[in-house]
Amino acid sequence: MKRGEMINRAIAAIITIGFMAAVRPDADPERWGIALVAVMLYEAISRSIDYVQKVNRKQKVEECISLNLKARKEDGERLDDMVFNPIREVF
Repeated sequence: MKRGEMINRAIAAIITIGFMAAVRPDADPERWGIALVAVMLYEAISRSIDYVQKVNRKQKVEECISLNLKARKEDGERLDDMVFNPIREVF
């Protein structure tokens, strides 16, 4: 298991434990109900952390690609000017 995955799981576990410690809707809840809610909450938080990181990573990659394409387009325009328009008036 990668280090990032371990950190994500630890964050999800801490959030789940904190939530379960803070919220008690019944005075005497059953243990299986607590366990079921805790497992579902942990999985939901874990999957949402993975999704958010995946979306952020995708946005960063798209941003880098767009910046590279913009630079390449400008370089291409400059190259076209130099190759196809070698004589240019200078003021």
